[in-house]
Formats: sequence, structure tokens, C-alpha cells
Amino acid sequence: MPIRLGIWKHEHGYRPFPGILGFLAVFIAGSVALPRDAKRLVREAVAFGREHRIDKVLMILDTTTTIAMGAEVARQLSVPLLSLVWDAPEYFLVGRKWDRFTRNKLLARFGETLGLSEKVAVVSETMQKDYKKKYGARTVIVRHGLRMEDSIEQAARFSTPTDFVIGFAGGLYALSAWEALLQALAECDWHIAGRQVVLKVLGWNFHFRTKKKMNIHFLGWRSPEEAAAILAGCNVNYLPHPFEPELYHLAHYSFPTKMSTYLAAGRPVFVHAPPQSSLTPFCTRNQVGMLCESLDPAEIIAGLKKLASDQDYYSESARQVFALTRTEFNKEHFLRSFAEFIGIAS
Repeated sequence: MPIRLGIWKHEHGYRPFPGILGFLAVFIAGSVALPRDAKRLVREAVAFGREHRIDKVLMILDTTTTIAMGAEVARQLSVPLLSLVWDAPEYFLVGRKWDRFTRNKLLARFGETLGLSEKVAVVSETMQKDYKKKYGARTVIVRHGLRMEDSIEQAARFSTPTDFVIGFAGGLYALSAWEALLQALAECDWHIAGRQVVLKVLGWNFHFRTKKKMNIHFLGWRSPEEAAAILAGCNVNYLPHPFEPELYHLAHYSFPTKMSTYLAAGRPVFVHAPPQSSLTPFCTRNQVGMLCESLDPAEIIAGLKKLASDQDYYSESARQVFALTRTEFNKEHFLRSFAEFIGIAS
């Protein structure tokens, strides 16, 4: 049963002035106002829990406030705690403009909460490995998956295009990888293995600026059903991860939900990610297409050429994509993982 616990006033650090005065303002907010607000919310949550005699507490640790609340609700109710982590707090707390002292305190609270949790749901193998080592967390990987039947049906509708069509869907936050891809395609004049390259882009907010030739079809926002059909009609789908040093924690821990969508489309995936990315060990273990760990246009072109010209490699990649939709990336596996996380697995 959901409950709205007041207004979350201190999700972001507030710097009304530049310089030392601004630092003091955000430091006081993190040291006084945020803990005070978190204590109030804990009292409200505990009162609700006692009234409804809850069995467990689930904390979704993707906000400043829930991290500040930590394990206190479960501790006061004397019930088990479940924690769910979608994104690394080292990444999003910086984006919320908190000073480093407040971030360090919140990260310590985050680690304490994971260590006290009965189970922790995470989205990547790197999260699982690091959180177990650092905090002693008992983790379960919970990732979104689509129905296998949908994958097969979508892919079967389309024959392989004559052009070499690359699909991309969703938000773009790996700008250096994206720019390197466009540079690589420009250097080969948008032709790979004798085939014209077409880049189909789906998304609601994209900006293009170039003085060079491009062959991009911008299709705007599409429904999930339309997007799946379009991606299934591409030769390969493009999944970039950030190479930027300031986005290290995002690349290292996050596991993009678009991977589930791409796998369900039944086509190989061109994964463009740095060596520290959570996608790197996944792709090393599973040949879902091609892994490129470089921004060098020559290496990008070589990877795309392998997919465009080596039919055996392409077919094996497609086979492994289908295999994953039968095992790790389908709705049934997602539900089993979530059931294990909350403690009702059969």
C-alpha cells in the first residue's frame, strides 16, 4: 500500500549564493535540514507501519531522502529491511549538488543500510560484486525482461534490410561515445562492407549539429510497441555507455534498461562502452553482438564491419540474443527474481 510521506524538501543541495556563502548554505542544509526532515519522515513511516502491522520495509535507495532515512524505519519497527538500488548514489548525489561532506555522510548511510538489509536488489553484476565486498550485502540481480514470444514475433516480421541499418532508442547520456560513432561513420562515408549505413533514432529530445554528411532517420517518440517493431527491423542496435571520467560510477554500476528492449527485438547489439562499464563483463560472457571499448573511429568501424560482413558471427550473435530472452531477459525471470528478493520464491 503506497503512502505519501509529506513533502520531500531537501532532495537537492541549495546554493543561493556563489562562493563560500553558497557552500555554507548547502553544508547547513545537509547537516541540519536534511537530517531533520528525514527524522520526521521516519516517524511518519513508523506510525504507518505500526498501524498496518507491516511485515517488511522496502527502501528504494534512489533519492537523497530515502538514503538519509536509511534503515531506521525497519529498525524501529523491528522488521526485516529490503533495499533496492537502480543507480549508484556516487553518481546521482553529485548531480543533486550536495557538498562532498554531505555526500560522504550519505554514502556511509547508504552502505550501512545495505549491510543491514535482508536482501538488496541490484541491476548489474558489478553492483553485486562490489556491494558484497564493501558492505557484506546479500544481493539479487533484478532486471526488466520482456516476453520471449514478443521477441520472436517482432523479429520474424522483418527480413534483413539491404542497407546496414543501426537502431538507437531512448535517452542519450553517453555523448562522447555517440560523437565517436558519428565521426566513424563520417570517415567511412556512411558505408560499411559495401552497404549504405542508415541510423534510425527514436527519442523525444534529440539535437543534431553537424557540417558533415549524415544519414540519420529521426523518428521521434514512439510507443513501446512501435519502438520494438522498428528495432526488430534494424540489422543491429546501438547501446552506448559513458566514457566521460565524471560519469565513471554511472558506467560502472548502471545496467541500461534499453538492453532488455534491444534483446527483445531479436537483433544483435553493438555495445559501445569503456572497460570499466557494467556492460563489459556481461558482453564478455554473452556474445550478444559486438563490444567496442574504444572511441577510436577505426575500432568502431572494424566492429560494425564484423557484424555487417561476417554472417556466421552475426547469426551466432542473434542466436545468443534469443537464448537470453529465454533465460535472463524475460518477464517470467524478472518475476522470479523479484519474488526471491522479497522472500516469496517457491
